[in-house]
Amino acid sequence: FLNYTSPTGILRFEPKEGTISSPGPVLSIDTRDNIFYPSKGIFWELSFLVNHPYLGSSYRYNTILNDFRVFKSLSKKIILAFQFYTQNTNGNAPFNQLAVLGGQKHLRGYYLGRYRDNNSIITQLELRTKVTKRWGGTLFGELGTVFQNYSDFMPSHLKSSYGVGLRYKLSKKEMSNI
Repeated sequence: FLNYTSPTGILRFEPKEGTISSPGPVLSIDTRDNIFYPSKGIFWELSFLVNHPYLGSSYRYNTILNDFRVFKSLSKKIILAFQFYTQNTNGNAPFNQLAVLGGQKHLRGYYLGRYRDNNSIITQLELRTKVTKRWGGTLFGELGTVFQNYSDFMPSHLKSSYGVGLRYKLSKKEMSNI
C-alpha cells in the first residue's frame, strides 16, 4: 500500500503491508427496469464500511459510499440518466482506498486515480438515444472533485468531463451494449 500526505500535493511513496477488512451495512433500492440499459427507475446504494483492528483490518478508518441514479424515458427513443455519487473517508485509510476521479465510471476522460483524496463528490448527466435497432448514441456531461475535508471543498476545484459516444447493442434480449 501507499501512504499519501497532501500538504504540497506531491505523492510520497512508502510501501506498506496490511489487511483491509470492511464489513458494514448496505442499504440498496433498485427499481430499474433493466440493470444493463435502464430506461426508467432509480438505483440507490448507501454503504457504511468500518475498518478497525478488532475487525481484522491493519488500518482504522470508515468509508461512507452513496450512489444515487435516476433513469427517465423522455420518449421511445430518448433516455435521460442522472447520477450523484459521493465517497467520504475518515481516519487513516491507505492510498488505494481513497476516493478517486476518472476511469470508466466517474469523470470519463481523466486517468483513473489522477485525483485522489479522502472525499469525493461526482455528478453525471447522460442523454441516450436510439438510432437504429442496434445502434445508439450518448451525450454526457460530468462534474466532480476530491478534497481532504469538507471545509476544503471549493466549487472552483470542480473538474468537468463531457463527450459523445456510440453504442452497439450486443443482445436485444438482455439489452447489453458496447
